[in-house]
Amino acid sequence: MTAPPRPGSRVEARKRHRRGNLIAAAAIGLAGGALALVVTAFLVLSQHLDQKDADIARLSAQVKSLGGTPVAGPRGETGASGLVGPSGPAGPSGESGKPGSDGSDGSPGPTGPPGPTGVPGADSTVPGPTGPAGQDATGAPGKDGADGQDGSPPSEWTYTDEDGNTYRCVPVDDFDPDHPKYECTPTSTASPEPSPSKQSEPSASPSSSGLLPLTLPDRHSN
Repeated sequence: MTAPPRPGSRVEARKRHRRGNLIAAAAIGLAGGALALVVTAFLVLSQHLDQKDADIARLSAQVKSLGGTPVAGPRGETGASGLVGPSGPAGPSGESGKPGSDGSDGSPGPTGPPGPTGVPGADSTVPGPTGPAGQDATGAPGKDGADGQDGSPPSEWTYTDEDGNTYRCVPVDDFDPDHPKYECTPTSTASPEPSPSKQSEPSASPSSSGLLPLTLPDRHSN
């Protein structure tokens, strides 16, 4: 003897499925039988009506042959359609139907013509970002410039001799720029006996230390 299937097992589910199929088949069979009975009854009733109309037609013909007027005669022809009557009053409003589903998006239309040119916008008041630093030039160096002209003699100058005495030299009264001469006066002394004032004529270069007739190792031009 086989054990009963467990509740919720596949075997139990298959049995329930089979029972459901049998019940559905039985219901379909009953519905089909009822429909067949209705159709059969309609056909039988139609035949009875046709037979009855035939009997009435023969009875009417017999009454007419005997010189009488039949009360019921055969079915006459279908009459013409009558006029359409006036519309009745409007019925009550029905309930609102369910909202319909959203329609699908249509394909995009053709591109329209270009619009007119807009008015130029106002100048921005916000400064733009700083651009990147430029690259160093890679060109060849420039040519040396021409030598400059000789400068004019200094208006005054100072120097220090080998003993440490300092002098201030100024142009003489009849100063000639082409042959400049200066009168040098001591401004500080490093020895007890300073040298007297002398006249000196500078060389071509005011920055040189060889001045005649004095030897000036250090001089500052103004």
